[in-house]
This record gives sequence, structure tokens and C-alpha cells, in this order.
Amino acid sequence: VLDLSLSMSGHLENSMVEAVVLLIASLVRCNIAFSVLTFGEQVTVIKSEQDEWDAVAMALLLSTLKCQQYASCDADALEWALQLSRSS
Repeated sequence: VLDLSLSMSGHLENSMVEAVVLLIASLVRCNIAFSVLTFGEQVTVIKSEQDEWDAVAMALLLSTLKCQQYASCDADALEWALQLSRSS
């Protein structure tokens, strides 16, 4: 669950991108299923556990990792994450 609100801009944004890249690489290498959600003004499911981590998912994630959104729907994002984990 990745926060794309303005509160994450700058150093926090750069650190988040680095951490996400390393975490996803490790999960893929260990063959661990995972989901990726982003939130700011809205919640977006980038990848569910059932989806493959491929070039399309990677491009979608990288194109959305810009912390420029004014609102933060953090509670909605957590609810989405809980629903995804219950369905897997």
C-alpha cells in the first residue's frame, strides 16, 4: 500500500521508490505472491495477488509513483488491502 499524497514528496518519495523496487524484486525472487495498491486522491489496484508481475504491471507502477496528489484516502486504501487479503 503506497501513499502518493503530497506529504510523501521529496526525500520520502525517493526512499519509497527505492524500497518498493527492492521489496518487489525480493518477493519475485522468492516466488511470493503480492498485491500493490496506491492511494492519494483515490485508491488504485496496480496488481492483485492473482496477477503476474510483468512488464505491464511494472510500467503501470512506475508511471504512478509520483507524490503529487492533494488528498489522502488512507482509510479507503487499508480497506481495499484487507478485502484483497481476504479474497486470496
